[in-house]
Amino acid sequence: MSRFIDRCAGRGTRTLRGGFRIATEPSLASDEQLILYSQGIYRESSRSGWKPAHFYLTDRRLLFYAVTRILFETSLGKIEGIRVEKQKTIVGKIKDVIEIGYRSHITQRPSRVWITMNDLESWRKELFERAPLRVSEESINSVMEGLNPVGRDIVAYLWQNRHATIRDLADLVSAPSHMHVLLEIRGSINPLAESVIGNPLLVFERFKVDPDTGEKILFSWWMVVPEAARQKEKKALLDVFDEGDHIEVVAEVVGIAQEDVSIKVTGERLTISANHPDKSYHEEVALPAKVDPNKYTRSHSNDVLVIRLEKLVKRLPL
Repeated sequence: MSRFIDRCAGRGTRTLRGGFRIATEPSLASDEQLILYSQGIYRESSRSGWKPAHFYLTDRRLLFYAVTRILFETSLGKIEGIRVEKQKTIVGKIKDVIEIGYRSHITQRPSRVWITMNDLESWRKELFERAPLRVSEESINSVMEGLNPVGRDIVAYLWQNRHATIRDLADLVSAPSHMHVLLEIRGSINPLAESVIGNPLLVFERFKVDPDTGEKILFSWWMVVPEAARQKEKKALLDVFDEGDHIEVVAEVVGIAQEDVSIKVTGERLTISANHPDKSYHEEVALPAKVDPNKYTRSHSNDVLVIRLEKLVKRLPL
């Protein structure tokens, strides 16, 4: 992946006979972030054949590329549905493929395209997380009409509360076991939602921060949020956690190198700033307790900055 990013930064060309040069990868904008790259096959209609392509997912768009030209492109905002199904591909092989429903920027009509590659699950997850899939109350009602009473109770609870552990859901419907709830979600609720609204309705997260409360939620099922709430969640780029003897601050600093980040600690306030010709960043964070301004560590990886601050130790009177 790093070699591909280097090529996109300026070495993605090849010299042909006669001195002419052609691009071997599509050009990305200077502030466009590459998320995934794979080789695979695709088709644009149920009657067309499968064709090889290079797939690129960025934080703005999905595109397919071959040698010198873009074969297909759509912005993430145009994607309206994502689901996995089995189809006959090259040489008659039955494989899992991702069906992507999108709105054509030319005709403005709903369209579909199918893709498959070796790391299909990674692509499904990233597309599902990044596409602005809309789940309205009308869509929820459409799904609930086809569910049994247990499924309706689960969906209604998550629609109201947004997340719940498997134990919460088992207690809610008086299920004989946790497996009973899992089978209801994976075998009934999500398959029906995919057929009705084009994408699963419930997703499992090992760790997620509730954007409304700031609470860390572990090992829970979540309702796919409406677009307005999803945008709010995307803007929640900074979290503060009180871990007892220390405080941990996690901040997303996209496109900013570690050496450009400056940290200042004063009493119960942390200031994170960065000055760069292409990008600036400034955030003042109120801490839940006083910390030692000289005792903190930081790590910076994949555009995420983690700062650990040691709390001041209260000295007991002699």
